[in-house]
Amino acid sequence: MGVSVGAGGVVGLPGVAGGNNPPGSLGAKWEVLGVGQDLFRAIAKYGLGPPTKIQGKAIPCIVRGQDAVAQAPAIQERIQCYVIPAIQILYAHAALAAQLDGASPSSPSSSATGVQVIVVTATVDQAAQAQRLAVGLGGALGLRTALCVGASCGAEQMQSELQALQKQPPHILVGTPHKLVDLFSLRTGGGLSTRDVRLLVVDECDQLIARNLAEHVLNLARLLPSTVSVPVSGSGSGSNGSASVNGGASTSPLMMRSPLPGAFDSPFASSPMSRFGSNAGAGSSQGVQAASAPPTMVTIERQMAILSCTVPQDVLAFAGNLQLKEPVKVLVRRDNSGGAGGGDGGGGGQQGGGGGPSSGGGGSMRGLKQFYLYLAVGGPGQPGFNGGPRRRDGTGLGNGSTSLAATREWKLEALADLCEDHSFEHAVIFASSLDAVEAITYRLGTRAVEAFALHQDMGPQARSGTVAKFRSTQPNRPGLAVKRVLVVYDALSRGLTDVGQVPLVINFDMPRAVEEYVHRIACATGQNKGGMVLNIVTPAEVDMLRNIESFFRIKIVELPHNFATASQ
Repeated sequence: MGVSVGAGGVVGLPGVAGGNNPPGSLGAKWEVLGVGQDLFRAIAKYGLGPPTKIQGKAIPCIVRGQDAVAQAPAIQERIQCYVIPAIQILYAHAALAAQLDGASPSSPSSSATGVQVIVVTATVDQAAQAQRLAVGLGGALGLRTALCVGASCGAEQMQSELQALQKQPPHILVGTPHKLVDLFSLRTGGGLSTRDVRLLVVDECDQLIARNLAEHVLNLARLLPSTVSVPVSGSGSGSNGSASVNGGASTSPLMMRSPLPGAFDSPFASSPMSRFGSNAGAGSSQGVQAASAPPTMVTIERQMAILSCTVPQDVLAFAGNLQLKEPVKVLVRRDNSGGAGGGDGGGGGQQGGGGGPSSGGGGSMRGLKQFYLYLAVGGPGQPGFNGGPRRRDGTGLGNGSTSLAATREWKLEALADLCEDHSFEHAVIFASSLDAVEAITYRLGTRAVEAFALHQDMGPQARSGTVAKFRSTQPNRPGLAVKRVLVVYDALSRGLTDVGQVPLVINFDMPRAVEEYVHRIACATGQNKGGMVLNIVTPAEVDMLRNIESFFRIKIVELPHNFATASQ
């Protein structure tokens, strides 16, 4: 089980085979993903269950050192997808670093003294959840994790935070884009060292893009080194000149940058489990066995992983801007599939859930009346252009300008007319930007409709209070009919479990990914008479409408001229 590098330069580490976990046990299920025994003990103590299908595909890819784009709708599932392999990578390589330096249990390795993993999230809440898991799993192994969130602060406070991080650098740094860029950039008077950063994780990528934070992530990536040095052993090449593990078996070329590590006791000086002292070479079924030659340092490329609730084209384009190297894609092709199926995608490959569109959620749409309202607001060469923007019924809407602001104004006017024409008590409206949420709330408020905005910038108590007001049957303003709408920012479409069922859902903007459609309309299902869904569509959104029809095998028809009869 010696670590080896052959003439071909392929790097290998001890594999995870040889553990004492019975087949089919919880430990065995994590072991096959490349999780060592010590980390598994931390996982079990933390109370995590077996890996999901998505984790079963994503975690080994990240542990092997491959760049990855992974789709995981569930928040905790997604966080575990990158925290667990990040800890395993650091834990395994720090063991070899300690061996390389001849470190004792009280002397940390000098090969990597700075931040080694950076996790970027769109929201403070998501960053805090990731930090809690990293502390819960990595703390017992001697890993330090820091949380850096919030808006940019004054120079004095920034220097104070910077000095605290420099005094005892964390192994894993979790934060929001603005704060991380400030801490690593030269504007802070030197910034944190990026020398040892080997893994950059971008979580909530779709939300980072929606919140116009993508450029800050790119700026952070530009501050990081393209390569980093890691320790490997220098012995035992196989007969074919490649590295060998577990008794001479040739390793995969996929292990060039960061191989599947095995089970190690903690190599970090702060952990009481450290074993790299005078008896380190004695050998153990769970520890690193002494190599026949001293370890050496090799240079590897920095690794990147992008995780997102949805993976529309702008997320894939962002991955290209970050220059991911042949990323493995782990995508969900079915709603509520619980994970992704398929085989190993390899470099540049794709792993996705099987199943046809009929299993994508179309069954849950039975009884729903689904319509679209087409607004021909395009220009020459675009579908529906006939000299100026028009509603479906031919009513003119403007002078033909195709600016985003003008398009939104036409949609707002059409939405307000629809809400006046249709009789309802409660409705939910989805928009794809915070600006649109605010504009809708204001416009409907001028049409005797009580509109409540719901977005991620609101705290939990504020959200609960807003939902309670929306569900109330009494008007909040005297003299108004009880006609209420909840205007929801797209990012919250998966978390509306407390809204209940409503008779009408309106998509002011079409979702950016087809999978999101079923989550948006979920609150319109379950009605005895069936709910109604209305999609306001411009020429630029026609393709998404057709993709939704194809994916879910449904037919969305044009809204009748008399909106009142549509719900009958």
